Amino acid sequence: MNIEAVVIRKVPVREHDQLAVLYSREAGKMTAAARGSLRMHSKQALALDEGNLIHCELVNGKAGPIMTGAQAVRSYSGAKSSSIRWAAVQFFLQTIDTLVYDAQPDEHLWSCLTGILTQLDETTDDTALTVFRRCQGLLLETLGYGVQHPSAFASAGMNRGAMDEQFEAIAQRRLTALDLFYDVVGRRHS
Repeated sequence: MNIEAVVIRKVPVREHDQLAVLYSREAGKMTAAARGSLRMHSKQALALDEGNLIHCELVNGKAGPIMTGAQAVRSYSGAKSSSIRWAAVQFFLQTIDTLVYDAQPDEHLWSCLTGILTQLDETTDDTALTVFRRCQGLLLETLGYGVQHPSAFASAGMNRGAMDEQFEAIAQRRLTALDLFYDVVGRRHS
């Protein structure tokens, strides 16, 4: 199966292998084994950077899908070159990883995720916080939770706000990527 997917996170397993958690239009959230991707001269290694949009081929293995090849379609290098924008991307990746069930494809969620990554890639550091808040609202609506008090979200400024609390309530745990994001925002504005 050939798919386009966003790399949500990677987990090293064995000496040279890793598991890649992906979100794709066709299959939703899934985990695929990327054998040999930790070898020094692996062709897949660069493509499997977290947050990348990749094109990959998957084959069925005994324990699940195995990635036989991966190429980066878009690396979102603008977001990765900025600590505040990359921290924002990490929040959205962690949220998808935490809140979305495996094997449930959703065209609207796919469009939302890739749109958020594009917005964070193309914005500036000065507008990153505003884009972050707007994208949080968009993701909540796409996930079906809606934005309960939009005026309260806008007033949060550079601190945790009601929208952040709503994400953590849905996840039923503290989202460490939010801590990272606000640490970076705080350092940038101090």
